[in-house]
Amino acid sequence: SIGCTSNDECNYDMTCVNLLCMDICYPGLCGENAECATSGHKPFCDCPPGTTGNPTIKCSALAIETPPLPPPPLAEYPPIAPADPLRPLAGEKITTPVPVMETTPRPTEQIILIGPPPVIVPIKVACENNDDCDTDNACINMLCIKSCGLGVCGKDSECLSRDHRPICLCPPGTTGDPRIKCSALITETKESPAPVAEHKIPLSDTPIVPIHGSSSPRPEATAVYPTVSTEPPEVIPVDVPLPPPITVGCETTTDCPFDNSCVNRLCMNIC
Repeated sequence: SIGCTSNDECNYDMTCVNLLCMDICYPGLCGENAECATSGHKPFCDCPPGTTGNPTIKCSALAIETPPLPPPPLAEYPPIAPADPLRPLAGEKITTPVPVMETTPRPTEQIILIGPPPVIVPIKVACENNDDCDTDNACINMLCIKSCGLGVCGKDSECLSRDHRPICLCPPGTTGDPRIKCSALITETKESPAPVAEHKIPLSDTPIVPIHGSSSPRPEATAVYPTVSTEPPEVIPVDVPLPPPITVGCETTTDCPFDNSCVNRLCMNIC
């Protein structure tokens, strides 16, 4: 029989897994010392009070300072007791009436007819515990299901499978609670201040005139021509090494045994 086809047909604290409404907060889904509760058809990992950390990895106890001890009392006062003991006052005697027992007729027993037991459909068992699944899968309702497909992590967060349980992390450049939502980091952009004023160098109307004076004599220019050789350049032969011959063991996989494959013209086991 089919119990559900989607999460909308299950209670708020249940999830539709393998056509059955069930609570997928199995032991080991959340991190060490963390608590798991299903809300909105998805499991939610949280650190219990007094602890902190990423609940999909580990919750650690908070460091709490020991409060100082209260100061001792200044003096001890003995309890005040009356000099004479308390004695009850004598009064009128009250007799308690004897209770009357009322009998009620016994109802007749109704015969309840029980129909035949329901037909149990055999369920294909794929796993009995997490050890029967891969490390990135978890055994839920006798089936191996992807741990990161249970909806534990929030929006825009990354999910990593480790030891059959999901680990939620915010990707680089984002921040927030990875179980709910990761948002981009807000960076402040500093704007350079505008210049107060642009200073222009005033131009003079008087032209620049060089100053005449004694200077060193100007050297004579000499031309240097490159020597051109008429002999042809010497050609040095280069010995290029030849690659060793490649042994062709196969052309296709059909040339190899049944448990081998043809890789680079060689039959080998690719496992």
